[in-house]
Amino acid sequence: MDNLENNNKFSLVEGKFSNEEAREHLMNFFSSRIQFLEMKNFSATVRFGKPDETALREIPELKKKLEKILAIVSEAKSSKKPIYISSDIKISLFDD
Repeated sequence: MDNLENNNKFSLVEGKFSNEEAREHLMNFFSSRIQFLEMKNFSATVRFGKPDETALREIPELKKKLEKILAIVSEAKSSKKPIYISSDIKISLFDD
């Protein structure tokens, strides 16, 4: 399994960014994920007549995380420090 996991790990973003670049990267990532979940919820509501409970649970969690991230970016801007961002995507097979 280790070999499979090592072969399926991809770097999404890694590096030092200015405050503006970091804010843009992070806003785009979180906004895209939130928008995806909002559309998923809308689709479930239209198609099945009920909301997507997972999406409804995750959206506020992501919004809270985004608020915290923006506070960190603001703090870095105030202290005139760049921001280092590292994010990996790890894909593995899942057995039910």
